[in-house]
Amino acid sequence: MKPIVWQITGQPSPFIQQKLEGLIQNEWDVFLITPHPDDYASISENRISKKQLDKQRWTLANFFRIFLHLTWVIKTAKFYRTTGQHDFLDGVKIAVAFLPLVQKKKPQLIHVQWLYETYLFAPLAQRWGIPLLVSIRGSQANYYLDTTKNGKLKFSINAPLATHFHTVGSEIAHRMQQEGVPVDKLTTLYNGINPNIFSEGKQELTFSLPLKLITVGNYHPRKNHSASISLMMELEKAGVDYQWSFIGEGEDQLKFQYLVNSLPISSARIHFFQNQSLEEMAKHYQNSHFLLSFSTSEGLCNGVLEAMACGCVPLVFDATGMKELIDPEVNGSILPWGDVLGMRDDLLKFIQGEKSWWNNRKEALHKAKKFPNQDTSTLNWIHLYQKLMGGEA
Repeated sequence: MKPIVWQITGQPSPFIQQKLEGLIQNEWDVFLITPHPDDYASISENRISKKQLDKQRWTLANFFRIFLHLTWVIKTAKFYRTTGQHDFLDGVKIAVAFLPLVQKKKPQLIHVQWLYETYLFAPLAQRWGIPLLVSIRGSQANYYLDTTKNGKLKFSINAPLATHFHTVGSEIAHRMQQEGVPVDKLTTLYNGINPNIFSEGKQELTFSLPLKLITVGNYHPRKNHSASISLMMELEKAGVDYQWSFIGEGEDQLKFQYLVNSLPISSARIHFFQNQSLEEMAKHYQNSHFLLSFSTSEGLCNGVLEAMACGCVPLVFDATGMKELIDPEVNGSILPWGDVLGMRDDLLKFIQGEKSWWNNRKEALHKAKKFPNQDTSTLNWIHLYQKLMGGEA
């Protein structure tokens, strides 16, 4: 068993859950640090929150560790203070809380899922010579590589501390290179999907009205759900017969549903669903003509890839990672960001026969098969871990 530590923020998404389960099945001892440990109970028994780490801070055993590593604790607290995120006393508390993590778990690698917390784990990694891998996803790339002072500041603090970076798409990797990250510190690994779940349905979906549309994603400003309201009104003006399913949860869910319900649109057109199992998601994709995405940023949108694997044609706003999946006019469409009228016109072209839904569907299925499946993705992760830990890649 090779022990590794995962720092992870948020609740488990399906692809994160798949990856963790795949690693554990391949006999990797994954220890999770997460603010939501109960959400990962079915995946791993080895999990803890920062609050639980804090409770171990002043135990008798940890006082002995503090005595042995007092110089490191002080040095680390000073480092935390220089980041501007903590004062010295707070830095001492963090350093002391993390001591049992390394002393008891003895990880061979630390994998930080969010760039902004790299600095917290860097002193541990440097003190005990542990490789520090950092994942950069679409939302992070657009925030940390932004020209705003805050984004640049956090990037400049955290990026030099990592041993290696993982990106979910080559477009993000290219942006990282532009920021001065060496090529040999970058690895792009796509999120694998399960081909046994995400595949075209046994029953062929016919292309006929009403158009069956689907939008997937939690209700968060980055997903830009408000653009879908504008598109609804444009479709109504154009007299298009459609049904539209929204799948997701999140902070803006009730507000969005209230806005939609207040529109002069038949309630039979719009359907809301909570987050679904992978199997249920596949059924939704298989029974939809088009996936519509309005996101401001993505890494490599797993929802788009899953939809394509089910024969659902993607029409999206231009965002990070979309060009890796979609070949415009071949297997879907990429509209300039915010071009609601362009998306409406694209749907009309399919209805009027100017564009072939069948051809786009066939090419979407073909493109999806070029991306790694879930098992291949897990093996790719294992190879990267082994490489960073000094074993064979």
